[in-house]
Amino acid sequence: MNAHWFILKKNEHLGPYSKEEIYRLFNASKISENVQIWKEGWKEAKTYHEAFVKSAFLSEKSELPPLPKEILEDKKEDIPLVAAPKLKKMVDTKSGYNVPRRKVKVTKAQKSILPFDVKFRFKFGKSDVLLSLVALIFLGALFYIHHLANSPNVFDRPSHMSYAAYKRLKKAALTTTALMARASLSDDKKTLWIGINSPVNGDVYLSFKSLYGKTLGGEAEFEAKGEIKNRLIEIDKIKFKKGSRVIDGLYKVSIKTADNISLPWYGRFVGKKPVAFDFDANLIVSSLSPNVFKKQLAKVRAKARKNSQVFWDELIQKYQTVMMITKQIREGFTKIFSAKQSEWKKQTAIFESDYQRKYGIFFTEFVKANEASYEIISKKNFQDSTAVLAGYGHLSNLAKQIGSQSMYILEKLSEVEEKGGSVDALKEDALFRINSIISKCERKINSLTKPL
Repeated sequence: MNAHWFILKKNEHLGPYSKEEIYRLFNASKISENVQIWKEGWKEAKTYHEAFVKSAFLSEKSELPPLPKEILEDKKEDIPLVAAPKLKKMVDTKSGYNVPRRKVKVTKAQKSILPFDVKFRFKFGKSDVLLSLVALIFLGALFYIHHLANSPNVFDRPSHMSYAAYKRLKKAALTTTALMARASLSDDKKTLWIGINSPVNGDVYLSFKSLYGKTLGGEAEFEAKGEIKNRLIEIDKIKFKKGSRVIDGLYKVSIKTADNISLPWYGRFVGKKPVAFDFDANLIVSSLSPNVFKKQLAKVRAKARKNSQVFWDELIQKYQTVMMITKQIREGFTKIFSAKQSEWKKQTAIFESDYQRKYGIFFTEFVKANEASYEIISKKNFQDSTAVLAGYGHLSNLAKQIGSQSMYILEKLSEVEEKGGSVDALKEDALFRINSIISKCERKINSLTKPL
């Protein structure tokens, strides 16, 4: 190891030192970057930065004259050295020089003369690395929680839910606009699901009522209590108010949250609060896809219209029959009033005999048959069933009115025969009562000619 390096301070020079000793003095902060360094063979002194940092990059090699003998003969001044930690050497691959590992500030002017980019290395302790890892983990956890709080946590597909139904319900649950829902029914009709775009968890109360003529069977109405979790409501316990099973159809659905709703932990972590809701909408409740359900419903409604026409035609015929019998009764009373008053008793006896034989039994059986038909029709599913049933009820009332009005007129005829009275007034009142029933039949027949 050659000791031929000198440190110049004002008019003094210290040394000679080896290159390693110069490094140690610098790292021990005994000398600065601006201290003057002189080496045997140099024409003039240089700063520490020029001698050891800049020269390492520029690969400077001088062939300067030797150091004067008087300088070499001087004794080097002892400078107390502070033990410095042994430094790992950083070797520049181009020049081959060892460069001490130390942060160096390079000015823009200096960078402009460097032939390649200079990369400086910094030494981190184990505690620094551990602290950095903890900070990264903490920031990552915050980002993940924020992501969870602002990204919907959607339910997984139940084992007995079809994949098509899962996609449809999940799409509704992910909707970011106004509150909306979609429903689906299991193939065995025992489980009902509703996907809804509300993030709350907790109990909900539901009510379902089928819309008239919008089911693939009869009518149904029921209530249920379910639980909303991860934007899915699953219902398997149902209390029926009408019907005994869930029928595929279009329902008026009401969903209301209970008092125990909450948000997932990550929502509470970022300060969000649960929002209760009272939701009403018409939803398709079916194990079929919406398109298939609509096609099936169209077929059912077409069949129902055909069935409805049959019932309307039958009802029209019954009104025509009642009207015809009522006209015959009117002719009987007109015949009595047209006869001489002395013959009323005889004509009345003939009318009463004919009435009992022809009309009395007929109307009694007619009303019984009509009410039996009402019970049968009420159990059938067809379009306009409510209107048809109302027509049957009205028809039974008309048949009963004919019997009661006929008995009333016969009683008044007997009073006139026994006590006397105005025949014209009785005739006018009797014909008004009978004609009123006939007019009702005519109006009903006209309104039922094109019921659909």
